[in-house]
Amino acid sequence: MKGRTINKRRAIVRPANVKNPRGGLTPAGRQYYAKTTGAHLRPGVKKPEKQMTAEELKRKGSFLRRHYATPRGKRLVDAKGQPTRYALQAQAWGEPIPRSMKQVRELSRKGKRLLTKSKATGAIKKPRRSRQRAKQA
Repeated sequence: MKGRTINKRRAIVRPANVKNPRGGLTPAGRQYYAKTTGAHLRPGVKKPEKQMTAEELKRKGSFLRRHYATPRGKRLVDAKGQPTRYALQAQAWGEPIPRSMKQVRELSRKGKRLLTKSKATGAIKKPRRSRQRAKQA
């Protein structure tokens, strides 16, 4: 099986190029994830804050809060002193790689600020089903 890695714990065979060495997934990795789970992953938002739409503010804010609000003892560097994938995922979203827990908390605060800003700028709302359609269902 040249070019594939095997996860022995789960016996999953996946293409070798799914993880981006700079953090996040490659396009092939997102495609593989969609094929195996049916989910639709999109690349991280790297735009400056002034150029983001309400949806992009919400996506990036949600990511930062979800991943950095409660770090649960995640390590930022491995035994060799290299950043872990947990730290590198910030880079995949256009943020600096956190080197300390203080920087992790700052990313969490930024996420909260982005979420607040997305709500203030008229964040995306789910379309409501009309009453007539709700009665038919």
